[in-house]
Amino acid sequence: MRKNITLLLFMSVLTNHIWGQATIEGTITSDKDGIIIPGVNVYTQELKHGTASTTDGSYSLNVEDAGDYTLIFSTIGYDHKEVKISVKEHENVHVDVKLEESNFRMNEVIVVGENEDNKTIKKIKQSPMAVSIIDGRDFKGRVSGVNEILSRTAGIKIRQEGGLGSNAKISVHGLEGNRVAIFINGFALNSPDGSFNINDIAIDIIERIEVYKGIVPAEFGGDGLGGAINIVTREVDCDVLGASIEGGTYGLRKYNLMAKKLFDKPGIQIAAAVMHSEATNNYEMDLTDFDHALDPETYSHCTRLNDEYMSRMLFAGITFTKLWFDKIEFEFPWYKNYKGIQAITFDSRSAHRHGTNFMPVIKLEKHDFFVKGLDFKSSFVTPIIESHLVDTTTTMYYWDGQTTPSSRGETDDHRMNYSTDKTKEARHKLNLKYKISDQHTLNLNNQYVYSKNTPNDPYLADYLGFDPSAFPSKMQSNVTGLSHEYFSKNKRLQNLFSIKSYNIDSEIFRTTEKLIDEAATKQTPAQTTNNSLQFGFNEGVAYEIYNGTRLKLAFEHAVRLPRPHELFGDGLGIIPGHDLKPEKSNNVNLGLLMNHYNMLGTQRLQFEVGTFYKDVKDMIKLGPTPDGKLTHDNMQNILIKGFETEIKLDITPQWYVYGNFTYQDLRNNKEFKTDDKTSKNDTYNKRVPNIPWLFYNAGIEYHRSGLFKKELTRIYYDFSYIHEYHYDWKMSDRKDNEFRWKIPSQAIHYAGIQQSFLNNLVSINIEIANIFNQKAYDNHKMPLPGRTIMAKIKYSWFRDKAEGGAMGL
Repeated sequence: MRKNITLLLFMSVLTNHIWGQATIEGTITSDKDGIIIPGVNVYTQELKHGTASTTDGSYSLNVEDAGDYTLIFSTIGYDHKEVKISVKEHENVHVDVKLEESNFRMNEVIVVGENEDNKTIKKIKQSPMAVSIIDGRDFKGRVSGVNEILSRTAGIKIRQEGGLGSNAKISVHGLEGNRVAIFINGFALNSPDGSFNINDIAIDIIERIEVYKGIVPAEFGGDGLGGAINIVTREVDCDVLGASIEGGTYGLRKYNLMAKKLFDKPGIQIAAAVMHSEATNNYEMDLTDFDHALDPETYSHCTRLNDEYMSRMLFAGITFTKLWFDKIEFEFPWYKNYKGIQAITFDSRSAHRHGTNFMPVIKLEKHDFFVKGLDFKSSFVTPIIESHLVDTTTTMYYWDGQTTPSSRGETDDHRMNYSTDKTKEARHKLNLKYKISDQHTLNLNNQYVYSKNTPNDPYLADYLGFDPSAFPSKMQSNVTGLSHEYFSKNKRLQNLFSIKSYNIDSEIFRTTEKLIDEAATKQTPAQTTNNSLQFGFNEGVAYEIYNGTRLKLAFEHAVRLPRPHELFGDGLGIIPGHDLKPEKSNNVNLGLLMNHYNMLGTQRLQFEVGTFYKDVKDMIKLGPTPDGKLTHDNMQNILIKGFETEIKLDITPQWYVYGNFTYQDLRNNKEFKTDDKTSKNDTYNKRVPNIPWLFYNAGIEYHRSGLFKKELTRIYYDFSYIHEYHYDWKMSDRKDNEFRWKIPSQAIHYAGIQQSFLNNLVSINIEIANIFNQKAYDNHKMPLPGRTIMAKIKYSWFRDKAEGGAMGL
């Protein structure tokens, strides 16, 4: 009987407890566009527990007792919100909440339904292409340049030879230079002489950077083997005024001024910008690392001279948005630069390059171009480039202070130079994108390039016996691609298929070859032609295994046509590569992408892993000729295998950590030196030198708003490691001279703090690179700067304050 009474009492208490519970429920949406927001943390301040909104934006929270409660709603990308409610016994309370967007931005934004920019990023990430997205809003107001940001991305390395303005190559999965196409807003970067450095682009105008590691979007057009970099600049629909001043160690100075004015009624936008960068790059070098026999007292503390850099860009543009075309855009960028040339093997004092580049552009865009669903884009660019090499010194200087008379100059071709070379180009790109239905889209792209190179140098003319400027070389190329994109009805399956044709037609005067018959009354350099027609294709599939997890597989037969400077040479020490063949590569990418909210105790977890395989034929390399000069030739076949992985954690709305790891094994796959297979290649199956094969990055960041009223704060630390590698072929295991051609392992640390003021109108950033002053080397063991301290002050005003401020989080 007592047992029965106890059981009844227990059931009564339990029943009263269950029926006494109340439920708080509702839906969370954006106040801007009403789109649902998943993954929002809902927390009760009094009970110290909570839940999270589901994929449809709904949430449900049980409370045991009646009373007053404070609900706290928080997620990255939105201001947190507090709602006070009263709950009565046995009552369900319905509370719908609208959150306001804030300046918080996740380091890689893929928030469902946040805004159009994030929708675009999500679409790119979920495509079959192997791609990484870098959100430029996280770097607004930072001293970091494009090169530094890219170098902290999985699979990417920037190969540099010195400080600001030095020769730099972007490496994607081991393929670098011209094999990586560079685009700005989907249009090819038009600097055929390589004078324009993407690091000169002000980081504050960048919306995002897209890094394609295999298949490149069809609408970009063009050619390339190692993928592509697309820099997307910010477009704001309001008046803007911005300015920044930056300074740092080794004479670093940067000044930027940008303005944009909108005239809504006639639909006219006017933009202008001035960007100036300079550096002395006079850092200390230890030359005993190249030769242990050198006297440490003399050679361990050499100051790098004649390495100064200056670049200046002036930009003016006008856009019409209310004519028959949706957008007619005229741009007039003008670029000028100067770069000293330091040889390192001796103390160069005067050799330098300088040049100008004027690139007028017209762009046309039209939605529903005569046919509903047909998008039209066209651009026409005419770069006019003038480049100069000045090397006329008659005295050689050495690091120990000695000098000697010389008649061969300071550059690699070992003779005097005073060139004024001109390159004129015409580039046209046409893109037609037709959306047949929600499941099928067709894209047709054509890119045409005409290039004319006219070398001129009085020293070269005297050496050759004729004036090379009378014999300009010409090249035209045409790349056409057609692609089909398919989505299943539930959007889980996506397929991308493309075919491309590549055509090149060139006439090349070999104006760097000295004539043998110097007694001839009329001397004419030899002329050759280079014509080729190639075809390529790609196939990519992406499938969402379950919500937030996607599997991607892509195959591509890629082709890269020789560039003008590879065919023409430089009119000086690099002779024309008149018989170059296009590079070809078969590429495979396999990857897994995960993106989950409220997983493993974190607010958001992003994980990505991928493997890649590239079989490259007829790789174009710059190498020596039998007579001691240089030329571009199809010297290598390369086999690349590797994998990369990356994890990003938004632990809380304030704490973010990331890490990535890359392994890439590049092997010489050319067994014989000659086509008749009579000469064995000594470097067959050996690792390709001068390219890192193992590296990783990591970092942690604390960011928040409201630390000082409505201001923003960021404190960050980054770490980069590159394992040792060789800058020449490793032909033996002897250790006695290995230090000469081995680049040692490097671990470099970075840290910085950024703070906004005046309601985010002004931001200040202070950063220290290479905190512990480690010795660092890169391309061909060229010494890099030591500890570098940089500071930046930025002012940014938007008429529409919702467009942003001086910095973002």
